[in-house]
Amino acid sequence: MDYGKYKYEQSVKEREARKKQTKSTVKEITFKVKIGDNDYRIKKDRAAKFLSHGDKVRVRIWFRGREASRPELGRRILDRMAEDLVHVGKIEQDAKQEGRNMTMSFAPLKKAEREAYAAAAAREQENLQFSEELEAESEDTEIVSKVGQQTESDGQTPEADGEADRASVDEQDSDAGGEVVPDSPDQPTPDEEN
Repeated sequence: MDYGKYKYEQSVKEREARKKQTKSTVKEITFKVKIGDNDYRIKKDRAAKFLSHGDKVRVRIWFRGREASRPELGRRILDRMAEDLVHVGKIEQDAKQEGRNMTMSFAPLKKAEREAYAAAAAREQENLQFSEELEAESEDTEIVSKVGQQTESDGQTPEADGEADRASVDEQDSDAGGEVVPDSPDQPTPDEEN
């Protein structure tokens, strides 16, 4: 074998290996302890975007003044972030405090893990919709059965019950001195028509 050919094949293999490498960068997102819900949501979405692109994310909580004496507040934010990013990343380094900062690192999930999580989430959503439909159907049957029980106890059908209500309204109108009260202000009374 020719030495020049050997060197050429080695360089081709190295180039192919470099193409397959993924270069991951570490993106940092900084929070303060007193962060609003909207600001948190925006930063969480940005972290999810970084993780979905294959970058690592370091979340840093910055304690100011007396906040440093309350590290549980920062821990609560980091735990919430870990829970919200479970579908795109996993915890690489758990929360640790260094001076006035508390950090936690996330690594992106592999493609197969993301797909498995998405499939599980879709199944969970499907089950939730199915259970809601079952609840709605059971509520409808309960309403129908209550109406059926009520009509059985009255001994009348629902149509007859409605006719009885209309008859009692007519009786009340005739007891009012024979005057017919209009249903709406636009409708003339019998006296006005003449």
